[in-house]
Amino acid sequence: MEFAAGAVGVWFGAASGLAGGVVVLGLAVAAVVLLAMTRHRTIALVCFVGILAGIGSGQRTEAARNATWDGIGVVRGTVIQDTTTPQRGFLLRPISLERNGVTQPWSGPVMFVVSGAVPQVDADVAVRGVTTVRSRWVAGRTITTTLRSRDVQILGPPRPWFAIGNKIRARVGGVVTASSRPGSGLLLGFLTGDTSQVSEKVLDDMKRSGLTHAVAVSGSNVALFLAGIWALAGVLRLRPDLRHLLGIVGVWAFVLATRWEPSVIRAAIMVSLVLAGRVVGIPMDGARALSLAVIVSLIVAPDLANNVGFQLSVAATAGILLSGRLWPGRSPQWLWRSLAVSVAAQSAVMPILLWRFGAVPLMSPFVNVVAAPVIAFSTIVGAIGAVVGSGLLVDAGSRGAELVIWLADFAAEWPQLSVAGVVGVAAISWALFSKRVGWVVAVTILVAVAVITRAASPPVAPTVTFLDVGQGDATLLQSPDGKVVLVDGGIDPLVAKAALRSRGIKRIDLVIGTHADADHMAALVEVMSAVSVDRLWVPALQPSAPLLDELIAVANRRGVLVEEVRTGASLTIGAFSLQVLGPSRRFAAENDGSVATWVTVSGSTLLLPGDIGAVAQAEMPPLRPDVMLVPHHGSNTTDIGWLGDTAAGARVVISVGENDFGHPTAEILDALAQADAVVYRTDRDGDIVMEFPAAEE
Repeated sequence: MEFAAGAVGVWFGAASGLAGGVVVLGLAVAAVVLLAMTRHRTIALVCFVGILAGIGSGQRTEAARNATWDGIGVVRGTVIQDTTTPQRGFLLRPISLERNGVTQPWSGPVMFVVSGAVPQVDADVAVRGVTTVRSRWVAGRTITTTLRSRDVQILGPPRPWFAIGNKIRARVGGVVTASSRPGSGLLLGFLTGDTSQVSEKVLDDMKRSGLTHAVAVSGSNVALFLAGIWALAGVLRLRPDLRHLLGIVGVWAFVLATRWEPSVIRAAIMVSLVLAGRVVGIPMDGARALSLAVIVSLIVAPDLANNVGFQLSVAATAGILLSGRLWPGRSPQWLWRSLAVSVAAQSAVMPILLWRFGAVPLMSPFVNVVAAPVIAFSTIVGAIGAVVGSGLLVDAGSRGAELVIWLADFAAEWPQLSVAGVVGVAAISWALFSKRVGWVVAVTILVAVAVITRAASPPVAPTVTFLDVGQGDATLLQSPDGKVVLVDGGIDPLVAKAALRSRGIKRIDLVIGTHADADHMAALVEVMSAVSVDRLWVPALQPSAPLLDELIAVANRRGVLVEEVRTGASLTIGAFSLQVLGPSRRFAAENDGSVATWVTVSGSTLLLPGDIGAVAQAEMPPLRPDVMLVPHHGSNTTDIGWLGDTAAGARVVISVGENDFGHPTAEILDALAQADAVVYRTDRDGDIVMEFPAAEE
């Protein structure tokens, strides 16, 4: 119990440290005082120490993340990951910075280096280039600093253990991608987590069916890899202590080869603790190993506290550890045990899925029972084939992957359950397994759930929804005739796609990418691949930008009509008439070149200005909208006089999330108050929905 208390304390402390720490620390002190007054003094003390350790670690990471800079210079550091999206490049952990001929140690945030030449992971490099401070979504994390390289110099090769991991990854990738089987791309995902060869549709089906973990290189992959090591140790007739040491070394080689996914790190630490305990004679059960793995992970990398992959991994593992209590003694044992593991894991992650994505796949527990042995077969056979260079075995593994693709396609069409749906399914399950409630009640509940969770239909009146996408913008316009316009999408594609899915939106008539900032446009790349889109508007007259180029490339591949729009462009979609107010010319600042849109609906007007600043605002005609989205999340780039005149008496929305920029600023809020504007904020109000019914005649 003490280990679990320590893990909980470190987790809360790390999350608090990343956000400042004061509020959670105060609550923690109060909770510990209350616990200390009872018999649980040891648990209280361990939890409190964990909170302090987590806060310290989180604040250290947050300080490094905020040490950003704009300019030209040379950054020396270590390559920690190679990337293919949003551009080809790599992530760099900086060590020193050279500017104006002066070199100094510098422990800034992890950088995304845009480079055609990608060094091996763990190589020491010196990168000369220009940095920009701008949030973007890279390799599953938010990166605050981008370095566009002019020259990359290799200073040193990877350490030997990293070199081994790189060679394993290169070997597996080379052999698997040589296969002509359609499932070879997914097999590569099973083995290394590299999904670059998997189509967007397959990835989306995997998510909708609850099979994403198969290509996330999760703890189950570690278990399969360890089983292979155990088989090798058996052939070599190694004694137990050497077998355990070989297992530890092998598991960490697997971590390096798969680029240290959070779930793999958690599993590797657990395995290492259990095996090391056996070597030294200290028993280590699963619950204690999980708690220690959480503590170690969050002390070393506190930003994992907010990583959804890590959250799901820990929750699923905890569920599996408790699964033995479900249906003990039922026959056939293998079937009920598999179902118990799947149901327990899915039940444990369900609150996180609902919280982060708003829905959970109905078929997930059942499809996992069927898919698990297929994935195991595909992974084991494919891994052996990749190591020995057998195309026959790789093809066999690819065939298994193709069966998983079929299962995912089948299960993806089943409902995605909201909170009401989850409660209903739980009630049905209880009814069916309870002796006190009959089938009639179960069927009644089933019908009620079907009604509650039926596919969403278009709204009865024109509706504008300012989606809560955190620190970013995404505005959804829905017409009663089913027409849809999406203006920006935020930074996280999972959040954007969950918002569309919950509203039953499978087709969008117009997507507007206002400008190439990640907090507006990053999610649109995957949205464009996940749903049918007819038309894309992007800003004209502006310089090329990597994220914008990527979005246009995806649109072209999907057959979407791409239009670069400027002042004067207009279009009517359903109940909405859209008129483009800007850009009118090329601006020095990218934000000023945002697509600013004036929308008329049911006699009301809306202003969706993107991130335009004072320069572009000064060139706008006088405007008095009924509803207005505040530019740039309420930053000080907005002209206060223009804002006061434009927002006078209007309903005003500030799309903002947790941030370190001070958005919205006190000056903006004061100006809105003086303008008698009614202010809504997505960070406080969540999704902001406004209906515009036609006036009665």
